[in-house]
Amino acid sequence: MELKKQQQFNDTIYQDIVSKYEEMSKPQSYDLDDALRKRAAAVLPSLTHLDVKGMLAPGYKQFFISGKGARVTDVNHKEYIDYMCSYGPMLLGYNNPIVNQAIKDQLDLGDVLTGPSPRMVELAEMITSTVPWADWAYFAKNGSDATFLSVRMARAYTGKKVILRAPGSYHGSASIWQEGKDKWLKRQGVLPEEKASVITYYFNDLNSVMEAFDQAKGNVAAIIIAAFRWDYGQAQELCTAQFLQGVRKICDDNNALLICDDVRSAYRISPKGTWADERYGHGVEPDISCLCKGIANGQPLSVVIGNAKCRKGAENINATGSFWANAVPFASALATIPLTEAGAAQSEKMGTLLRNGLHAQANTFKSLENDFFQTVSLYHIYKMFSYSYNIYISFSLPFLLTI
Repeated sequence: MELKKQQQFNDTIYQDIVSKYEEMSKPQSYDLDDALRKRAAAVLPSLTHLDVKGMLAPGYKQFFISGKGARVTDVNHKEYIDYMCSYGPMLLGYNNPIVNQAIKDQLDLGDVLTGPSPRMVELAEMITSTVPWADWAYFAKNGSDATFLSVRMARAYTGKKVILRAPGSYHGSASIWQEGKDKWLKRQGVLPEEKASVITYYFNDLNSVMEAFDQAKGNVAAIIIAAFRWDYGQAQELCTAQFLQGVRKICDDNNALLICDDVRSAYRISPKGTWADERYGHGVEPDISCLCKGIANGQPLSVVIGNAKCRKGAENINATGSFWANAVPFASALATIPLTEAGAAQSEKMGTLLRNGLHAQANTFKSLENDFFQTVSLYHIYKMFSYSYNIYISFSLPFLLTI
């Protein structure tokens, strides 16, 4: 009897999923999103990282008009739970009242001024007092800025050239991080010789790191490691203690810097940085870390932080932009960061519940697996859920759902 009830429940849920998918895929009498895509195609060569062609299933929209809490509304006035968290920056939810008030207060005083506001100094002080090993901060606007600045700082400090990175690990859009054959790189406007300064190793493979150092013949400026493995389309993987502690020793023995790319997960795991959590960092401290997405709850801001040893590398480079000193993002970050510790704890608690619940539900559908995959392609299911589920559901969405 219980099995029959469970099967009836499964059938109901299954039909609901299929009908919703089919409804989303239906063309509307007038689709403003589609119209905007066509207008954009005439004047925009690319929608940059928001160009989701081939990434999401048919029916998913590109243009949105508003957000509140965990939800966004598209231009056709359909509301969604934002599992993507705006690709990461929305840590405390859209239109968070505390952050919004800080933004409004600073706007009333001024945003783009002739020089930086006191908020810049205040934020640098907050970050360096929060992250135990950090002695200085260098601000920019986005994660790609931060990772490439960290490379320049490492080269300026060590006087060396080569950067070690894991293949498939995304560190931003700068030319140095692009991968592929020369022909493909040429199409992207990337000079093949830029690859000469990059040598690869494999995540959690200490032997491959040692081989990369040997190949560089004493010319390694830094190794960059993602806070944990989040390669697109791959299972997440935490750094092992043997790997991270081994890399730390190799860097120290070879006068190379250890860079942590914490752009995605800093503040989602801990305001002290992801590796400050023993489960992720195993007691290892980087020389430089790159922070961005969760720092200012949607305002454009990133930061490179570092220890006293490599401060000279940061002092030696020159990097700025017309809007890098804007006061509003700093005010937003000052309001956001004090809320992130509680947010990270709540995210982990709720993320675990959600993940376990999804797994439990999935296990009840095994008998329907073939029918479901025949109706909705596996490719679309994977594209809909892999990115958001792997990266953000565990750390961000559950917290948004509680506020």
